[in-house]
Amino acid sequence: MSNSINNIGGNYSTLAEILISSSANSRAQLTTLEEQSASGYVAQTYGGLGAASNTVFSLSPQISQIAAYQSNINSATTNMSATQTALTQIASIAQTFYADLPNINNTSSNEITSIAANAQQALSQIGSLLDSTNGGEYIFSGQDSANPPVANPNAITSSGMFSQISTAVGNLGTLGGAGVMSAALTAAASNATGTTIFSNYLSQPGQTSPTSVQVGDHQWVQSGVLANSNTLTTSTGANTTGSYMRDIIASLSVLGSLNASQANDGGLSDLVSGLHSTLSGAIGAIGTEQGVLGDSQTNLQTLGTNYTTLSTTLGTQVSNVQDVNMAAVSTQLQSVQTQLTASYQLIANIKSLSLTAYI
Repeated sequence: MSNSINNIGGNYSTLAEILISSSANSRAQLTTLEEQSASGYVAQTYGGLGAASNTVFSLSPQISQIAAYQSNINSATTNMSATQTALTQIASIAQTFYADLPNINNTSSNEITSIAANAQQALSQIGSLLDSTNGGEYIFSGQDSANPPVANPNAITSSGMFSQISTAVGNLGTLGGAGVMSAALTAAASNATGTTIFSNYLSQPGQTSPTSVQVGDHQWVQSGVLANSNTLTTSTGANTTGSYMRDIIASLSVLGSLNASQANDGGLSDLVSGLHSTLSGAIGAIGTEQGVLGDSQTNLQTLGTNYTTLSTTLGTQVSNVQDVNMAAVSTQLQSVQTQLTASYQLIANIKSLSLTAYI
């Protein structure tokens, strides 16, 4: 009889130990599931992922780099859009005066005065457009984006460039139309302090460069153009400074310097012919620049889409490793909680058992 009692006691002890061990395991599992439910991650440390952590270590830097490239692409395309808008408005101004050129010959003195006033106003408008900003940066200033490319858009007619052109126009009778255009283009092309309307940075020949951004490994894309020089196209012909923007400014400065007494000047016809050639070339060049810039925008948008697809694919791989299935975790959590409650109840019942219950 004594041996039977001992065996019963031993069985109770062993069963209790098993239940206590099982409940401890369930408690640990419950803690893990609660942490997963709260954080959304399989483990709180990379070590907890085991060998699967290699996937996270390998792909996470790639995802971060792609995000940086996408940010650069967004910045570049936004900058390009702002540049395109400004260039379109400048081209429209040039086209308006180009269309009016045939009307200048043999026009009235009042008309000459009106054209000159409009041209001077247009110079201020172009100066302001060249000082356009995007995200607080001047889009036509190149690497010197913190500073405006045109220091004072409303004072172009007070610049050394305009003064020199105005003097040449005043000598139309002596210089002739071709001579005036030559002097005007020379003044507009000058980078000399006191003559040019452009910033000191842009007036450094060969030292300036447009803005560009990195959009891939060893891949950089130009995201803007300079106010005073072509960057994506070439201006050709005899009547050009080599810069469509300077050509437009030179032409408007000539028109803005005309006075009523020159309405019937013999050299006016040749001057109009020179302006026609210069503005025509400038309008064509600005259109080409916009076209190349537009192609670049399209390519960047395609690249951005490809990056989005790649990032999603890599992100899914990382998520499969480190993120939990919240629905599955919720189900497991409820199951383990039920098991743990049952274990506690069994343990409590075993403690209340007595030998008399089996006599």
